[in-house]
Amino acid sequence: MLNTASLKTGMRTQTFIRDAALALVGAAISAAAVTHMHFPIESAVTELGAVIWAVLLWLPLAWRRIAPSASALLVAIVAVGTLATGYPLLVPAHISVLVALYSVAAYGPKWAARLALGVAVAGALAMGYSLAHRSQGQIVAGSQIYDFAVIGVFASALVIAAWALGLMRRARGETMRALKSRAAALEDRAQQLELERDQQRIIATQAERARIAREMHDIVAHSLSIMIVQADGGRYLAAADPAKAGEVLGTISETGRAALKEMRRLLGVLRSDDEAAAGPVMAPLPASVQGKQVGAAPVNAAVTSGSSVSGASVSDANVNVASASGVSLNTGSIPMLNSGLFPPALEDLFAQARAAGMPLKVSTTGTMRELEPSAALTLQRVCQESLTNIRKHAGLGAKANVELVWLPNSVELTVSDNGQGSANGVNDPGFGLIGLGERATLVGGTLESGPKPTGGWQTKFTMPT
Repeated sequence: MLNTASLKTGMRTQTFIRDAALALVGAAISAAAVTHMHFPIESAVTELGAVIWAVLLWLPLAWRRIAPSASALLVAIVAVGTLATGYPLLVPAHISVLVALYSVAAYGPKWAARLALGVAVAGALAMGYSLAHRSQGQIVAGSQIYDFAVIGVFASALVIAAWALGLMRRARGETMRALKSRAAALEDRAQQLELERDQQRIIATQAERARIAREMHDIVAHSLSIMIVQADGGRYLAAADPAKAGEVLGTISETGRAALKEMRRLLGVLRSDDEAAAGPVMAPLPASVQGKQVGAAPVNAAVTSGSSVSGASVSDANVNVASASGVSLNTGSIPMLNSGLFPPALEDLFAQARAAGMPLKVSTTGTMRELEPSAALTLQRVCQESLTNIRKHAGLGAKANVELVWLPNSVELTVSDNGQGSANGVNDPGFGLIGLGERATLVGGTLESGPKPTGGWQTKFTMPT
């Protein structure tokens, strides 16, 4: 990285070198020119004095941009000295006065520029007066007054022109600096916008990946857990060739468990924060959650001796109930719940749970009302994940209880069980509960999940409506 102080010092040095060269050239030309001037014999001026004054008029201009006020002051002092000693006009030495005035107007402070203008105009009038009276005395002839006026006005015009050019140079410099500053600000703003765009892209990609992870966990893991429960029960219900049927159902069960394990591994990859390259953005799922569970397969209900089947399958498919251990074979279509007390998606979940053999009690309070698609989807996912966790962790014989309370401005869903999930060390929230918490935040709701004091597990979800 360049040192800013060193860069400024180098620029000042280059500026001084250029101005010093200009001053030396002007001094040399002026010294050579004044040697050919004619001076009256009776005057006190000499050729050597003229050369000295000519050189002194140009030397301060070496600092005309580094220290414009001081340079102009020195030139003014020397110019007054020439008038006082009888050298009213040294051509081209007195051109340095115009250069000094231009420099202080262009590069010096504004107060110095105004002061220099006043001093220069006064000097121009004094020079006209001195030139009109090169001999002795007072103004007595009209021609002398006319010469004084003409010379003074002409010299003053040159002074004002030089000062105006300096102001134009100052305005141009300020405009260029303003444009450079604005360009730098715009460039910085563009870089900030580009950085923010990249950050927003990363955030959006991470949010989409998290959403994909939630959807895959909610849908696939739920379906796989249903398949495993049914496959395990199917071993005891095969009427023909029980050995082979048990082997086939055992294969289905193991395959389902392996798929569920692989799916968890895939979810872990999707949620990784260390992956550098972001994947393609997937299209969102349809907003509507009305109707049947997406991708759910026909449910083959399996029951043991003395048990009964209630509820319905998600796809309205035939539920084949095979007889085993003296249970009669009944084949038929089990209707959907469709009680009208719960949203259809929740009734589908209740039907799935009961078809899988889960003892389930449901209750509702208040008047059901239509929810926004995102809110309805979140309510379904919370209930789905809670029932899935009960099947996986609560243990055999666990009973589930679902309570839905419709409040004036919100809805509360409570899913609990009396199983052994908390006793088995299921206290660390996995991807499912983490995803539910993210969903609840997105719809402005809250999620509380943990063991009950009386045993079992409870998940409570509250969402504004």
